[in-house]
Amino acid sequence: ARNRGGIRAASQGGPGSGGISLGLGGVSLRMEDRAAVFTASATDGAVRPLCETPAQCSATRPKPFIGPRSAAQVTAILAESLRPLLPDAEDLPRVPFKTGTSARHRDAWAIGYDGQHVIAVWLGRADNQPTGSLVGLADAVPVLLRAFAGLDNTRRLRQPEGPMREILPGRPPAPTHPAGPAAADPAPPSRCA
Repeated sequence: ARNRGGIRAASQGGPGSGGISLGLGGVSLRMEDRAAVFTASATDGAVRPLCETPAQCSATRPKPFIGPRSAAQVTAILAESLRPLLPDAEDLPRVPFKTGTSARHRDAWAIGYDGQHVIAVWLGRADNQPTGSLVGLADAVPVLLRAFAGLDNTRRLRQPEGPMREILPGRPPAPTHPAGPAAADPAPPSRCA
């Protein structure tokens, strides 16, 4: 069965079987469907079928998926994604993106978007054998960012109003570096609400 966005999981279990990893990409989707899901965050929360030309895009119907505010919040969070250290980093666009690395490093992927395009990058072996080294951030993101740099009709996304560093009131901000919170960062809450 397809969900309300028109996306079908490649490996389906019973209702609710996706678990908490669903939000992090832990459900198998075709890359085309995964990219289509990101059209919701890139726009008003509606999933748009993928197309190659403006004429094809105008003939498609968006499917409601998440609310516009949620789409803007996802964009704000993904816009803060850590970027790989690259020699040409200053010349590469800042776009929101999400990465993935499969178990045993069989493949790596990255999906990013601006106000006009969604680009998905997949790296791996056609026979699904482990590579032992592919990582989404280190390997797929540089390809993704260079693909965006090669476009000549990009559009910057609007960021939501107000601070997005603290998504839930009363919660500490997310760490801003991979090693975790800095010594000056507030301590996390001692209990869960």
